[in-house]
Amino acid sequence: MEKITLEETKAIINKIFSQANLGFIEVDTTDSAYNGTWKYHSKFYAKVGDTLIKNGDDIFKTTNKAKSSIDENDFLTPIIQIPDTEMFARLTQKYLQIAENFYIADKQNFSYYDHTFRERLFLDLITNTTNFDRNNILSYIETRTKMLENVLQTQSFQLGEIKNYTLKADLLKNPSMLEAPYRFTSYFVDTNKDKFILPTITFGLIADTAYIFAIQAKKEKQTNHISKELDRFFRKTNKDVDMQDIIGQVSPNALVALTIFLSAMKKEGIKKVVAPNFMPIRYQTNLMGEEYCFNQNGKGLLEEQSLEQIQEKHNRQQFGITNKFTYTLLRYCYHFDGTKFDYDDIRQQSVLTITKENKPQDNLINEIDKLCSHPLGIRDFSKQKTI
Repeated sequence: MEKITLEETKAIINKIFSQANLGFIEVDTTDSAYNGTWKYHSKFYAKVGDTLIKNGDDIFKTTNKAKSSIDENDFLTPIIQIPDTEMFARLTQKYLQIAENFYIADKQNFSYYDHTFRERLFLDLITNTTNFDRNNILSYIETRTKMLENVLQTQSFQLGEIKNYTLKADLLKNPSMLEAPYRFTSYFVDTNKDKFILPTITFGLIADTAYIFAIQAKKEKQTNHISKELDRFFRKTNKDVDMQDIIGQVSPNALVALTIFLSAMKKEGIKKVVAPNFMPIRYQTNLMGEEYCFNQNGKGLLEEQSLEQIQEKHNRQQFGITNKFTYTLLRYCYHFDGTKFDYDDIRQQSVLTITKENKPQDNLINEIDKLCSHPLGIRDFSKQKTI
């Protein structure tokens, strides 16, 4: 791919914002199975100074435009506040130059042209903003760029053993549509190669900070013998925990997955965890897609029979994503007193600070923390070894 120019970047920005005004974004593809177009349901506006950009207006030519307002029925539509359009374009240009190399596999997997691949990357960048990010868009793009610049070696690791089962982990790149550039999935394997897969951690790293965006389990229930045994075994982490408290409302498997991940990251020099807990455009995009499916087929993706059922299910899922995510982080700090929990209400994110060594505790989770006993070397390409 040829290096993207500033003018090409501005054209991409204008196209995505113009179509996002209408809530329906089309990105051309070479795949005839989709009639040559990928379609995305997403709605948001750009605002430059006091000017709301609507009706396909060029965001880089707003000097003499009058102030605009949101319609009463549209006040929940997210707005990207752009303080400096030229800086916004230059930061986006730099991001796209790095992102197109990082996510190059997506270009082939989704059959994009060069320019439409970049359109998709920009759309994903905006989709993953939090409320705070939307009002601080320049620093947000810089943070996202640094995550991609902090290249990690994707590989598999053997971490230890529990109950005669081998603990392994895979560190892999994510597609650009997900919340962060990498995912870490730990799992146990028996001698017959049956697996019990723990929830996946979606993350990115910058210096000594890990940004965690999701802890997500497989949708399909795991029913083999190792899964049943370890699922029961990990419930022992609830020992001495008040199950009526919010920290009791946590999946033991999610807690184990987070503990294994942070045990590995601490060995890599991570001293802080930042965990944003709500991305409104992402939330809205998923809901709009399901509503579109209902309007086309008369039912939701999971056979819901009314729009109210779709919205209720979507909100219930979002509650789990935001609240249980935060509860899991709180629960981790309950077991590891060397880690301090804070909630930044302005940025709407949890912050864990690893301040000291933990006092010994008589709980299975503290034993699991010891399974990763050495640095993985994910940042040192000279010492990589794939297991």
